[in-house]
Amino acid sequence: MNGRFFIMKRYLAMFLMLCTLLTAGCSTAVPTDSQQKEQTQTQQQSKDTKSNQDTKSQTESKEKAVATLPTIGDTQKAWEDEWGHPYSQGDTIRVFHNGRYQVVFENGRAVTVTIALKDGEDLNISDLLPEDAQKQSSSSKDIGGTTMTVQKWHSDTLEQAFSSTKGNFTVMKQSGTIIIDCTPNLKK
Repeated sequence: MNGRFFIMKRYLAMFLMLCTLLTAGCSTAVPTDSQQKEQTQTQQQSKDTKSNQDTKSQTESKEKAVATLPTIGDTQKAWEDEWGHPYSQGDTIRVFHNGRYQVVFENGRAVTVTIALKDGEDLNISDLLPEDAQKQSSSSKDIGGTTMTVQKWHSDTLEQAFSSTKGNFTVMKQSGTIIIDCTPNLKK
């Protein structure tokens, strides 16, 4: 008998909880006039702040593109103009062109581009490098049975577009992946 009482009590508690959730969730919240005015003022302030921030972004996006295709140093708008709206992986990675490009943006500029290669594909990345890019050095290492090539590059165009990079960037190639990185102040 004690067990039945416990089960009935448990079902009653669940029923009351369900009723409470339904009644609380079904009521409509109607804002008062003062709440509506406050919300309108907040939205207007938000629009004003955003328009000030957008002015800088628009100025940056009107600058000359860094390369033939969007690459490091280019704005997210340049990437979206070329490949469409991205989807996100977490807070920092934007994925373009059906997963082909994974891009990390910092201060509105692309700092890391990871290119996924198809099996056996040998991509000519010259369209993804700044037009005036000059190779500074190149080295290769065997890592886990595959060869990783690391190249150091410099571009005055990149430096003009994204001064904190000082125009320096790295290209890393390993089977299946190419990474182009210009993260400022990164110890490489």
